Amino acid sequence: MDITLLKQEINLAKEKFLQDKGKYENLVSIKKSKENEIENLKKKRENLDKARIFLIKSAEYQRQQIKTEFEEMVSQALQYILEEEIYFEIDIHETRGRAEAEFFIKSIRDGITTRTGIETSRGDGVADIVGLALSIAQIECANPKNKGPLVLDEPAKQVSAEHIENIGKFLKEISEAFDRQIIMITHIHKLGDIADAKFEVKLEGTESKVTRIK
Repeated sequence: MDITLLKQEINLAKEKFLQDKGKYENLVSIKKSKENEIENLKKKRENLDKARIFLIKSAEYQRQQIKTEFEEMVSQALQYILEEEIYFEIDIHETRGRAEAEFFIKSIRDGITTRTGIETSRGDGVADIVGLALSIAQIECANPKNKGPLVLDEPAKQVSAEHIENIGKFLKEISEAFDRQIIMITHIHKLGDIADAKFEVKLEGTESKVTRIK
């Protein structure tokens, strides 16, 4: 076989290999991104399901009071953080002899009212804000009173950058208003800057090294 022709075929094979490798790496990256999105959606769903169970398991005479408190607290959080006329609403109804709760977001813009289910509502990280506020509402409405800290894992992962500062202010006010310690895990430096004490955790080999950041 002609050496020149053989070299050309080898070069073509190399190019094809590199192209296929690039496509493979891109697909792996997309797969990982989608897996992270699915995991994030699962966490949001878990937060909402916990709130539903909390409502449904409450005694009938307590349910309406808790429903009102949930609606008010979450609505206030949405309005404070997003700075617009937006409300959280809960519909409780009986299905086959058992209570079920559905969550909705009502927005009023330019005199036009829209109402959508929380899981299909608009962006801006609305579901994250609702999940955050519901976590606070549950721990504050618990009976007997829970005196422990509020632990938050990436509470504003999907919230738009323009609202991060308001998230920080909101958490600060919640901590002071309810006299409750908040322990938060976040990769958002701007959000971490509102903390009274900040620590960085780095993996070194098989050990996690914790360093306090001044």
